[in-house]
Amino acid sequence: MYETHDPDARAPRDAPTAAPAPAAPAAATDSERAWACVLHLSSLLFLALPVLGLAGPLFVWMFKYDESRLVDHHGRVCFDFGLTLLICWAAIVALGFVTCGLGLVLLAPLAVYAVVATIVAAVHAKRGERWRHPLTVRVFA
Repeated sequence: MYETHDPDARAPRDAPTAAPAPAAPAAATDSERAWACVLHLSSLLFLALPVLGLAGPLFVWMFKYDESRLVDHHGRVCFDFGLTLLICWAAIVALGFVTCGLGLVLLAPLAVYAVVATIVAAVHAKRGERWRHPLTVRVFA
């Protein structure tokens, strides 16, 4: 081994070489991007019944998660978002019972937030980008 502090000194022949840079992830296909978008749009079932906001994305995610990393990522994010919305919905309903119905006024802003955040996430999914909802409890993602 060479023992010198000269930065221009030659390295010995048996010195390890730098590992090659990891390959960039392959671009998502149109099908992968469409399924990721469907995952997010299926969470709009939350507006009909809060539990359906989890069932729709879970159903799509279960059948497509192993086919694409993009679909798996968006499935995890979408399920976390649905779980967070369900927790907020339950808390608002409980608050409504305590306040004799006045707390139910908070359901409207929650529904608006759910729709806007879902549309933003669906647009990102359709572009093939990774996205995480703000203000979401992370359980799976």
